[in-house]
Amino acid sequence: MSRIETERVIDYGMGGHLMPSNPIVDAAILYRETGIVTHPLSSPTAGGPSPGKRPLKPGWQKLTEPMTDAEIKDYLIERDCNLGAVCGLASNLMVIDIDWYVKGIWDTILSGIDKSNFVQQSRTSGRWHEFFKFNPKFKLKHCKPLGFDMLSKGGNVVLAPSVHVSGEQYVMEGNIANRPEIPELVIERLNQILATFNKLKLTLNKCRPTFSGFFNAVFIDDKHPQYHDLKVFRGMESRQRMLHLMAELKVNGATHEEMLLVCMLAFEEDYNENQSLTELSHIKPTPATTEAIKADSVLAQFHKDGEKPTTLPPNSSCETNTMSLEDIRAKGTKSRSRKLEINLPDDHFISKYCRYMSGITDAYEDYNIMCAMWLLSAACRKKVSLKLKQGVIYPNLYIMLFGLSTISRKSTSINKAKSFWELITEEKLFNDDYSLEGYLNLLQSKPISNFVRDEVVGLLQKYNKSYNDGIYELENSIYDCQSVRKTLASSSRKSKDDDKKDDDVVKDPYVTRLSGTTGHNYSSCMTVANFRTGYGFRHLYCHPQYKKDRMPLALEEIIDVKAHADVSKAYRHIYEIIGNIRKEIGVKVNPDAMEYLDKVDKEMQEKIIKLNEDDMASAWGRNVDHILKLCMLIEIGKAPHPNFTITLDTMKEACRIVKEYFFPTCIETLEQLQEDEQRNKVEKVVNVLRRKGGTCQHSMLLKSSKLLSDDFNRVISTLKESGVIEEYTEKKTGAKYYVLKKDSAIEKL
Repeated sequence: MSRIETERVIDYGMGGHLMPSNPIVDAAILYRETGIVTHPLSSPTAGGPSPGKRPLKPGWQKLTEPMTDAEIKDYLIERDCNLGAVCGLASNLMVIDIDWYVKGIWDTILSGIDKSNFVQQSRTSGRWHEFFKFNPKFKLKHCKPLGFDMLSKGGNVVLAPSVHVSGEQYVMEGNIANRPEIPELVIERLNQILATFNKLKLTLNKCRPTFSGFFNAVFIDDKHPQYHDLKVFRGMESRQRMLHLMAELKVNGATHEEMLLVCMLAFEEDYNENQSLTELSHIKPTPATTEAIKADSVLAQFHKDGEKPTTLPPNSSCETNTMSLEDIRAKGTKSRSRKLEINLPDDHFISKYCRYMSGITDAYEDYNIMCAMWLLSAACRKKVSLKLKQGVIYPNLYIMLFGLSTISRKSTSINKAKSFWELITEEKLFNDDYSLEGYLNLLQSKPISNFVRDEVVGLLQKYNKSYNDGIYELENSIYDCQSVRKTLASSSRKSKDDDKKDDDVVKDPYVTRLSGTTGHNYSSCMTVANFRTGYGFRHLYCHPQYKKDRMPLALEEIIDVKAHADVSKAYRHIYEIIGNIRKEIGVKVNPDAMEYLDKVDKEMQEKIIKLNEDDMASAWGRNVDHILKLCMLIEIGKAPHPNFTITLDTMKEACRIVKEYFFPTCIETLEQLQEDEQRNKVEKVVNVLRRKGGTCQHSMLLKSSKLLSDDFNRVISTLKESGVIEEYTEKKTGAKYYVLKKDSAIEKL
């Protein structure tokens, strides 16, 4: 909406008398039609505090309705007032108010952001507003030293075509009715800048009054004669002054990010990131002497007698930790050492299966446990259920195995499990490749089905095709064993009798999935949005990365044949017992087991609520179901016969497995999907470290992340200061290594 001029005629309740509107009146009406809560502001000629910006209505922050026609007449026509908006949910509006343009700050915040649909309002060069739809993550904050304010709930913004006290008129560029959602990355970067500035203020408090006073005068105290006099950072004498300030900050613990922010503020339009990074790399923690301060015409104004030069604490060092390469790699391995372990009797089916597999392949033990679980799940065929007040839980599983191609042996594990199923049931399993319509056809004829794929990426890529729209939501219903009806457009699916709808119905489904792929392939075809439909949260993820022993090729031995026969016999026994159940059997839960689950659930929910993590809440909600599913399968796998009552010991083991393994792997899988390698350089480096097992040498990390060295060094500084990585120096070569210390939201629990 640009400056609004119109011939609109409006009834202002003056006995039906019509009179032509003026631009600000028309604007108020158009804003109102857009849903923005408007309110009157003082006239620009009114005098007093904040002329042209001061709200006139008491309690304006809580307004939920825009100005009425009568108020428009009273304030905008008769009193010549300005027009404002109440930011927040009621207006679906929030604003970034830029009063002082700091180039480095906005280059950082808006790097890689598409600004083509931004709606901007300005009145003069270097000062403007950016309008967005409301986002609760965007909080009301006044950041005058950084040159901007974040106007959200409880914020007031002047609206075009109001007039500033200077006589300049506010002009809108773009249609405010089409204001965009603010990019999440912009909110994240805004908060990062604010966090850095808050840390900088704490560091300045440790500095000598000369430097804290100098900074306060130039950037914070708008009444000081030195305020925004940036000439103090230009010229030869100024260079030494800047070095003194940076050295004082560094010796008092300033981070790389804090000092870079000072450069952004000091050099404004002349800020050059590469030059600043180079200069900062040469700063030594050597504070200025009293004589040097007194010799500086500007710093001397802020010097106080009795100040003592800042010194480094005794025994402090700027050197990184030094250790052997073996120890460095061990730390990285430890950070990625999550392992699936299950404590069961030796005669349990899962124990027998894992013993057999460990004798014939060097596949990860995690895979063997998951494949045994899948076999038990497939054997149930919707003949076993747990009936809760909240709904019915069936023990079907969707399992996703991640691992490096070939050497992790995930395909070997999956295909061996498939061979046991085919041997006992004489039912062939295929790498089914289908469309939405084909999937429905298959399930209509066979609602109890098992799907096994040692490489699932091709199918998931097909899921994302337009002709498969809705397949993720369908999968969710199928997983929940709910009967579904879906009407397809294909004429071949239409019945001649319009009243017959059975052809479109999948009745009482029970589906299991055992799939494998690499983490990279999964990220290439699964989006965060599709994951969050619930499809992603319904899976159990297995992603072992620890070092495993290698098994050489060898001929089959009699011990392997006997172990295979033992597993086959145990599985056939379980399969036949469940197959002979004529009526669906309801699993019982011992009271102490249910009480234990309730305690665990309550503790986890309290932690997640405290963290305010939506994704964790969704993941944990599904993982409670997983606990109960695993409990049923553990009981069914018991020897000598399947058991259908969940004991306390079983409940404790299932809770432990889910809390320690499946809940974290679910969150980490989602976090990897959330990485935006084009825009988020930090996540790009972290992703490389993940792939390298948590440890990587400096030059290799730089090469693999494909970042410019300046960008890379800045990211490394951020990761070190935020505690995500640790830096070590290898004893023999002096090479620099980075170790991934904490890279998941799951670490917060």
